[in-house]
Amino acid sequence: AYYRDRQQYVLPEVIDASGFPNYLEALHTSRAIDAHNAIRDPRTREMAESLRPRDTNAMLDASIRIDGQVVGVLCLEQTGRTRAWQSDEIAFAGELADQFAQVINNH
Repeated sequence: AYYRDRQQYVLPEVIDASGFPNYLEALHTSRAIDAHNAIRDPRTREMAESLRPRDTNAMLDASIRIDGQVVGVLCLEQTGRTRAWQSDEIAFAGELADQFAQVINNH
């Protein structure tokens, strides 16, 4: 993870997503989750306790898929305030996730 405010890369913590069934359902049924207010969005609010310590208020998560199966997630977060994700940002996140899938598939 890269923290722009600190200009620092940090190895992200492993998150057990099994405790977030609404998030997983949304991830498997859509290309991206654009949660403008992650604490209140029904797809992400069950993650609120893990978001608060990092002050994450908005999330844009795109599923990384290989042969139709979700194998990973590209997570973009807004800290400090909510954010209305623009359609071009959502499309770009999906395109990046597709590029990651190509890299994974080629290795």
